[in-house]
Amino acid sequence: FKMRLVSIEDQQVNLFTKVNKIPLGMNSYKGMNKDKIICMPYEKYSGAWGLIAKSGAGKTVLLKRIYSYVLGFYQKKYRKPRPAVIFDMQSEDHQLSRFPNTAPEHLFYDQGEKPFGFDNLVCYAPEFILEESHPHDRPFGFSVDNFTTRDFATIGMGVGASKFLSFLIKSNPECAEDLDKLFKALNDLPTNLTEFKRLPADYMFKLDNFVNYSSKLSLTNNFAMAYEDNAFCDTRNKHHRRNFIPELQKGKIVVINFHQEDKYYPLYAGKIMRDIYLKRRDSARKNDFSFAPPVIIIEEADLLAPNNTDDSFSSIYWLKQILKRGRKYSFFSILATQEASSLNEDIRNNTRQWVIGSLNEIDISFFQKILTPHNLNVVLNLDKSKHEFVIVYEDGTFDSFYAWDSPVQINRENSMV
Repeated sequence: FKMRLVSIEDQQVNLFTKVNKIPLGMNSYKGMNKDKIICMPYEKYSGAWGLIAKSGAGKTVLLKRIYSYVLGFYQKKYRKPRPAVIFDMQSEDHQLSRFPNTAPEHLFYDQGEKPFGFDNLVCYAPEFILEESHPHDRPFGFSVDNFTTRDFATIGMGVGASKFLSFLIKSNPECAEDLDKLFKALNDLPTNLTEFKRLPADYMFKLDNFVNYSSKLSLTNNFAMAYEDNAFCDTRNKHHRRNFIPELQKGKIVVINFHQEDKYYPLYAGKIMRDIYLKRRDSARKNDFSFAPPVIIIEEADLLAPNNTDDSFSSIYWLKQILKRGRKYSFFSILATQEASSLNEDIRNNTRQWVIGSLNEIDISFFQKILTPHNLNVVLNLDKSKHEFVIVYEDGTFDSFYAWDSPVQINRENSMV
């Protein structure tokens, strides 16, 4: 049957929103709190959290519970929608948030929770993954002139090659109209005086001299792979778009489905985060309320901001700006990952509040540095069969809890009979 979308406006007043809390689950009494229900604090609009657990530990269900409040119950309280971008690698979970949870095992009904769906949620998928996308995914693509030096670094170009490509594109903006012609022109870049003198009069780029051979090699080799993978699209393409700002200004929740294609995840996510950060910063400085405080939710954050990579990656640079200046510009961000140790160190250092489930062995040494021995011992002995988690607050104290279900629909894996 066709399920009716239940608007958040149909629900009764949620009591947790009156005390600025987000309920996570029932206390397992291993931390400091003696209340039955464990909650994370909710400062109006802002916050930066890390959520880590192994696959199958209930991480995404808990993530949905959290944003059911940030984007749902609290927006009923404030009487206006809040824009959000969810970067989803699996593409099976967050699109379901359009619908109410059909069979929730545990909700806080007495406090005002009921299943609901987000009728303002829209799904998109990049053109380079079009064959894997679902019917509900709207295809889109970015052209080469949408990207900067830092963006090109995410696809393997050296700094010099990235700067040179950015210069060529800015100097010749019409090159974004025809990617095939651009690709040919890049391969025809002269690397010696003889080649330079032989350039035809109608050559796409206006050059003063030939280019360094190693820079051209770095540029063309990495650009060729992106070109063949359809990572860029022509500006004439019907699916081409400059950004997602218009949707976000309307209060949409934009889900970007990558369908497990992680190669261009940093390229696209870095550009989207840059757009959001600069637009929100401009709006906040002008105090014009044209762009409401946004929410950024990142699945598989270690793929977006990998360890041993610096600010040459746009995804790391702009995510760090969001985390460092989140309170100033009222960002709320959640980074979900299976391996916190695989995250860029600066990103980890700017994520001071954690919700932790069962850990991989590689992460134990990392959390030894930020958790007390008692806290770490609790984490290492969590009950995996009951989706037990630990919440570590900004002051270093912690609580443990059994995570409860999500008000929005969740992905239930089919079992073999």
